[in-house]
Amino acid sequence: MFGFFHYEPIYGAQKLLDIQNNDSRKFQACLEKGIEFVTIDSSALKNFKIKNATKYLDIIKNIIDAKLS
Repeated sequence: MFGFFHYEPIYGAQKLLDIQNNDSRKFQACLEKGIEFVTIDSSALKNFKIKNATKYLDIIKNIIDAKLS
C-alpha cells in the first residue's frame, strides 16, 4: 500500500522522486520475476484508525479472494 509519502513531496521534491523511482524499480523487479504487484493508494489515510483502515483491508481481502477462486 502506498501512503501519501509516495504521492506528495512531504520531505521535498527530490525525496519524492527517490521514493517513486524506488517504487518503479520494485514494480519492474516483480514483473521480471512473474510476481503480480498490486498498488493500493492509501494516501487518504492520514492517521491510522481501525475504522478508517477497514476499507483497505476489504480491498486486500477482495484481491486475495479473487485470486483464490
